[in-house]
Amino acid sequence: MLVRVLLGFAESPFFSGALLLISSWYKPSEIAPRVAIMYCGNSIANGFGGILAAGVLSGLDGAHGLAGWRWLYIIEGAGTMVAGVLAIWLLPDFPRSGKQTWLTDQEQRLAEWRLARDANDQIDENGSIKEALRDAFTDPKAWALVLIQIFQLSSQTWTYFFP
Repeated sequence: MLVRVLLGFAESPFFSGALLLISSWYKPSEIAPRVAIMYCGNSIANGFGGILAAGVLSGLDGAHGLAGWRWLYIIEGAGTMVAGVLAIWLLPDFPRSGKQTWLTDQEQRLAEWRLARDANDQIDENGSIKEALRDAFTDPKAWALVLIQIFQLSSQTWTYFFP
């Protein structure tokens, strides 16, 4: 149980961190398709993860004197460690940090300019927070998105009970 809690503690910032990274590079009008790709990728990975786990548990059980569950930990753990090390060099930092070695100076300025221009276009000097909250809570599309998120998360929790 303790290991599961520690694993959840380590995994918990992934989704919010991924959304933060996406929102720091793309305009709000460009974020939705990227988040949809992330959700679809998560569902596909969960589906293939179960198939991979079943194949490893049945096919490698007893290979080289190791139980199938040990092979599952070795294979999935090694893949995760490789992805984590690669992410250190491949994931971009925030556009304003200027630490992107794979962007030219012109591309860096363009990324910053696009985000700044879009942020200035969205400023509404006449609106209030109270009006914005009222609009959000009375918008049927917002409530539909809440329901979609609840159903998506509840179906996703099934994957936590399977290898």
